[in-house]
Amino acid sequence: MHPAIDATIRALERTLDDQLEAIFLYGSLAQGLYRPDESDMNLLVEVAADTNVHLARDAFLPVWAAHQDTLKRAPLLAATSALNRHLRLNPAFARHLSRTDRQIFGAPDALDIDLTAVSPPELFSPIADEALTVSAVLAPSLLDGAAQANLTAKLHRLYRHMTQENPPEGDTPAQTYGRIQKRLSAAMAALPQTKRWDAAARKKATSPLLPGLQSIYTSG
Repeated sequence: MHPAIDATIRALERTLDDQLEAIFLYGSLAQGLYRPDESDMNLLVEVAADTNVHLARDAFLPVWAAHQDTLKRAPLLAATSALNRHLRLNPAFARHLSRTDRQIFGAPDALDIDLTAVSPPELFSPIADEALTVSAVLAPSLLDGAAQANLTAKLHRLYRHMTQENPPEGDTPAQTYGRIQKRLSAAMAALPQTKRWDAAARKKATSPLLPGLQSIYTSG
């Protein structure tokens, strides 16, 4: 286990004791795709309902001070009921978690994931939104060095999320983005079309809810 994760487990276990239900590692490190220069460490902490989150925060602060450059983000923390509710309301995240999580503390099967079918728009809309955000990496002349590095790291994370593998060695940001766009375009084109917008545009300007409204105005 990574020293930063070991330190996080020890700090939370020492402070929360039996209120600490489970800790899960998910994302690139759990998948074996971790890159120290750009990957963050995704931790999910499940606690009992009456846990004082301020105590958990205070316990984690020394760990953050020592390992923030490695962790890059604080763990997600939630009580069991809130976590289960969040997973039901966010099936796309539940699906991602079920594909990549590795439990590193707590009783087996502590995480109750109901893999309700994820609608295609719900699955791909956050990916498309992130692809739009990272597209700024294609204009390096408009970015300073730090912004370019940050966007490149996000670009690679998005690629790993979509493909479950690292970008090919030697890929430029433009090449990696092209691979993402190709996969995303194919996925979006395969989505079921619920309404033809060209047909919708030819509809008459009447209200289906108030069918008599037009006749009132035209009849005087």
